[in-house]
Amino acid sequence: MITEPAIQTRFEAKYEVDEKTGCWIWTATLDSAGYGRFSVFGTVEKAHRFAYSWFVGPLPGWEMDDPGRMELHHICGRRRCVNPAHLELMSHRGHAITEGRKKLTEDQVLEIRARSAFGDSQKELALRFGVTKQTIGKIVNRKTWKHL
Repeated sequence: MITEPAIQTRFEAKYEVDEKTGCWIWTATLDSAGYGRFSVFGTVEKAHRFAYSWFVGPLPGWEMDDPGRMELHHICGRRRCVNPAHLELMSHRGHAITEGRKKLTEDQVLEIRARSAFGDSQKELALRFGVTKQTIGKIVNRKTWKHL
């Protein structure tokens, strides 16, 4: 039988603390969207969700068909971060709006264009910068950020 301390020890072995930001960066398996994956009691779940429920408390209204369900938003903007202090609960609608308003810096836009020119896919860039593929496409094709 797995004990609670053993679960926590196994979880803590799978992230590294970024001293500059305080992010707990997941170093183990990632899903296709770039979120950490953690298996406990035979169930695989997103590592940041596990961290929140383990250290803070259960996620309310998490059923997928619940229109009022709550989701976790990474305040730090890093999908691999599992620090519960960097996660906030918000409604599905609020989370979608927040994600849609993410701001990129001029340096990030220039990096996106450079990485694209060197062969990084729009999907890879979207995951790296925490925006949609459509946002990356508009940047690469100079439909947005035209002044750079």
